[in-house]
Amino acid sequence: MKPRILFAAAFFSCVVAGQASAAPVFTMGVDNSIGFQSAINKTGGSAIAVGDLFYGVINMQTISAGKTTWNANNVSPSVDSFTGYMLTRVASVAATATSYGTFYSVQLGVAGSDPNHVFSTSELTSGAMMKLYTDTTTPYTTGGSVATDIAHATDGTPWATLGFTGASNYWSVATSPLGNAAFGGLNIINNNTGLNWNKVLDTNCTTPGGCLVDMKFVATFNPTVGGAWQIDLNDPATMHPVSPVPLPAAAWLMGSGLLALSGLAKRRKKCGAAA
Repeated sequence: MKPRILFAAAFFSCVVAGQASAAPVFTMGVDNSIGFQSAINKTGGSAIAVGDLFYGVINMQTISAGKTTWNANNVSPSVDSFTGYMLTRVASVAATATSYGTFYSVQLGVAGSDPNHVFSTSELTSGAMMKLYTDTTTPYTTGGSVATDIAHATDGTPWATLGFTGASNYWSVATSPLGNAAFGGLNIINNNTGLNWNKVLDTNCTTPGGCLVDMKFVATFNPTVGGAWQIDLNDPATMHPVSPVPLPAAAWLMGSGLLALSGLAKRRKKCGAAA
């Protein structure tokens, strides 16, 4: 009887663990579009200058590949958040005068330090610029203080850290009288997603024919009116999952143990019947 109890208890604990944290749902083998919204602040004055920092919170709202496969609920009592934090530094600013007005091209890079203490020095040294989390307890917010909103966006289970790891990575901002846009290509630095990823082709980079990156994004942004955040930035991003990451050895050992317990229970049952 004891092996059955142990098996049931182990199985139940696995089920509970699986329900404890929701994960974003992707379609394997194709490009997935991730709809997101972000609230951002800039350090320094009203003009964009080299050395200024852009930082903010990110809310991934939908994932789709032809059809929607995942939605963020953020409605009590069911919270299914896919959120994060971003930080980047202005590396260069170029201005071009036209008949419509002045166009500004801004190139962003890795920050040297984080005023909000989300990134460690070692993470920034590795090129980190974005951290994403999954969460089933705290909804994403942008109506509180900066510190509160950042805390809500970063208190979940780490999903991935992205940033610059090679020459194909970039993050650009274009501002003009006709509109504002941000676009870039990042690579995964720390992968806690449970998935393997293929590169996606990003044709917005300066390399002829495009760049291959782990995540590409194109977004528009506008100033906000009041509140703790200065800028609203909106989607989409694109990633290409290939397959689930193989279970680690410990998980295989646990599975083997459960099978052994099940077999032992069956054997005892047969022995009892024979007796």
